[in-house]
Amino acid sequence: MYGRIFILTFLKKFFTVITLSAICFSLFFFSSCNSKKRHPSYRIDLVYSNGEICGKLGYKFVNSYNNVFNSLIFSLRANAYKEGANHPPVSPSNTVKAYPYGQSFGECQIYGVKVEGQTADYEIFGDDGEFLKIYTGEIYENQSKEVEIEFKTVIPKSILRLGETDQTVNLGDFFPILCGIENGSFQTLTYHPFGDSLFSQVADYTVNLTLPSQFSVASSGSPTKTQITEHGTTYSYELNSGRDFAFVISKNFEIRSVIIEDLTVNYYSLGGDCEQKLSLAKDCLQFFTKTFGSIPYKSVSIAETPFINGGMEYSGLCMLSNCLSEEDFKYSLYHELAHQWWYGGVGNNQFSCAYIDEGLAEYSTYLYLLEKEGESVANTMIDNAKCAYKSFFDINSLLSGSANTTMNRTLSEFSSEYEYINIAYNKSLLAFYNYGVTVGKNKAVKNLKKLYKDNYLGEIGLGEIITALGHGEHFKSFVEGKVII
Repeated sequence: MYGRIFILTFLKKFFTVITLSAICFSLFFFSSCNSKKRHPSYRIDLVYSNGEICGKLGYKFVNSYNNVFNSLIFSLRANAYKEGANHPPVSPSNTVKAYPYGQSFGECQIYGVKVEGQTADYEIFGDDGEFLKIYTGEIYENQSKEVEIEFKTVIPKSILRLGETDQTVNLGDFFPILCGIENGSFQTLTYHPFGDSLFSQVADYTVNLTLPSQFSVASSGSPTKTQITEHGTTYSYELNSGRDFAFVISKNFEIRSVIIEDLTVNYYSLGGDCEQKLSLAKDCLQFFTKTFGSIPYKSVSIAETPFINGGMEYSGLCMLSNCLSEEDFKYSLYHELAHQWWYGGVGNNQFSCAYIDEGLAEYSTYLYLLEKEGESVANTMIDNAKCAYKSFFDINSLLSGSANTTMNRTLSEFSSEYEYINIAYNKSLLAFYNYGVTVGKNKAVKNLKKLYKDNYLGEIGLGEIITALGHGEHFKSFVEGKVII
């Protein structure tokens, strides 16, 4: 009873205060309308208890496109976790692994929608009800509109991005997030059992999370205030230029922090050696900052958690599995931190061209291993990628007479996770590695820095890569499946 009573009584008091603060919040943003660089903005007020998270979300849409919008479409990613979902978050072969505590389900329920403070029409659509369309009226170029969404997300018992584990609660995929916009249209991307069915532009976030005081919180964003009341503890965060927002909460974290110039690095450990792991993260972040430039965040947090994969990146937050070998831990840590640049700082459509951020994160990991641990260790990573890719090519050629090695395809166009990993990770790594061999490492790094600077806080495709790095035929031959490895 505590959880349900806690949520209902607290929300009445909490959202009264939030209504007043939202007025101030709205006035602040409208007074900033003439600023040169306007990002959309979220204000999200959350209450977590007993496997549920209730929220009130305010979103200010800024139309920076040369077309008119009549509606906004949000992704309800949590509905992929519903019972009977057509597009579940894991394949049938991984279901038992993903749900070690038994069958469990989650979902995101919408309780109300407003536009500019007035009750608005909306519809929920998609195979799993995974999209929310809000009818806003016309929004012309350079105009903005605010919407409010009240929701509740039920968290499944799982070791997925959204999941209550025996040691933590993973809070990714939990709130309505505006679908990414490409070529003037919202990208309604269904969930896929492998890869990242994610695409969103940068936005500024102000987030308040209230939960029982026994929990520690690893979060996207930087803390701005902590308030302890009879109802629990409220943590307040700000994140500028984020592509998402996530948490990992636990009663069992060992926490260590360090400051690198203007960046605070936090490590949340479940398995000890927290200082050593923090040091590894610090050294890696320093290298990537020196190599590519700064990330847009004031803090980066790394949280260990029971997790089906090695790790998962969010803006300013990395989830890492707590069950990795020493070698796999280092690789996953470096790879997920690299995503703070290649996903966070510079984005891409991860559903339709996953090879971009994954390949860049892999090549960045290779560069760091080369710097930190020497040629032998770094070259082992390249050799392993070549061996795995060649095995994939040979097996598929033997079984079907040919292997589809094109890279520029959607997640749904991959026949298996095995194929996806070999194309999006291994082949893409080899494309950037071979480029570095051709032009020399120093020039490759210089051009990657240019790619990052020229597209900072935007999104890239193959065209932007070729513009910054050159050697268009090299990259096209990889992407189009013409190169022989």
